[in-house]
Amino acid sequence: MKKKLTSIILATLLLTFGYSFGISTFNTFMQEVWTKSPDLKVKKITLKINEITIKEKQGLYDLNLSLQGASQKDVGVYNSQLGTSIDNDTKSVKVGLTQKIGTGGDLSASFQNTRKDSGSTTYYSKMGFGYSQPLLKDFGQYRVIKDQ
Repeated sequence: MKKKLTSIILATLLLTFGYSFGISTFNTFMQEVWTKSPDLKVKKITLKINEITIKEKQGLYDLNLSLQGASQKDVGVYNSQLGTSIDNDTKSVKVGLTQKIGTGGDLSASFQNTRKDSGSTTYYSKMGFGYSQPLLKDFGQYRVIKDQ
């Protein structure tokens, strides 16, 4: 109680006679204390490090987007059914999403579309969903977060 009363009196004196000490407001006084105190500087840096570590750990669970594209052209491929040579032109695009889960496993979804042109144009599409889970005890990202 005595400590609290002393702090209130000190703050009142500083606000009242602040101009003579070169401190115009209580906020300015607190900013100066914050910037000049070594203990508070260390705590401020520690807080920033902890914030970065938390964001880094949460980043493990961000969605990952993957894009793949391929093109292949075969010129003069002999077709035995037609008795002539034809050109094959194949183009493929694949889009996928992957999400890591807390146990170290991954959920994934992908879509692939392929266009093949060899005299006539045909399209092939594939869609896939997957789940992979490590079978070893304490394996994967969950262990990294748990241990640190």
